[in-house]
Amino acid sequence: MLIPLINVITIQLLMIPILMLYMKLDVKQFCLAYVSSLFVLFLFMGGAGAVLAMYSLFFIPPVVVMGQLYKKGAAARTVLFVTSLMLIGEILLLLMMSYGTGLHPIESFKTLLNENISSIPDSLRQYIPNGYADTMTLMIPFLLVISVAYYVNLTHRLSRRLLKKSATPLPAFSPIRTWKLPKSIMWYFLIVIGMNFWVNVNSDLFFRMIVLNLLPLFVVIFIVQAIGLLYDFVYWKKWNRAVPVIAIVLIILISPLLYLACLIGLLDVLLPLRKRFSDKL
Repeated sequence: MLIPLINVITIQLLMIPILMLYMKLDVKQFCLAYVSSLFVLFLFMGGAGAVLAMYSLFFIPPVVVMGQLYKKGAAARTVLFVTSLMLIGEILLLLMMSYGTGLHPIESFKTLLNENISSIPDSLRQYIPNGYADTMTLMIPFLLVISVAYYVNLTHRLSRRLLKKSATPLPAFSPIRTWKLPKSIMWYFLIVIGMNFWVNVNSDLFFRMIVLNLLPLFVVIFIVQAIGLLYDFVYWKKWNRAVPVIAIVLIILISPLLYLACLIGLLDVLLPLRKRFSDKL
């Protein structure tokens, strides 16, 4: 956590040891082990240990919720949904407390973006849209949801691998090829598309924020639908499992493929494509 660049990786893994500890021990043993670890942290690192302890304490509530749901036999999807809500709630609470103490983290985020843009050479800055910092600031809810979903999903998958042979294995997701969106989601998508036609820079800030956050969110879920279709197609064709992994990497790296995948996912919800593939194969 104290080493630059390395901490970008380690901060993503903070929940994993706490969750594994919670799954292996009962509540009293967990509290004793956790408090002892914090004591050792303070003993060896002093003030820096206090800062690191705050990072760790932030993740205790979602870990406890996550662990309790696992111990009760809840499905992986339910656990991840509830834990994500818990983390989002904590972040929102921290934002409210920050504003209450006179800090303005969202404005600081916008200022940082503007400073970064100003440091870019003029030859590259011309490709950045006007009002980019304002737009990204309005899209903080979308960035928050995606970040939390990624974080909780990573914690689940790595913890499940590490606890696979233990007495408390974690439940698995249903196969990706079975992931499907309900057709009713198209109505919500059409409503957002309709809003996008009459929302502009002069529109009410609240409606602009809704459109700016929901549109990319729909793009993401339709891409997930397309990935599910790809896994289903690979399953029926009995191709190598590396094929969808390579395709996902290309989708992330090549922006035109991103929108193509979104379109395919959209068509799969409407038609649906995977049923037609499976019938032919």
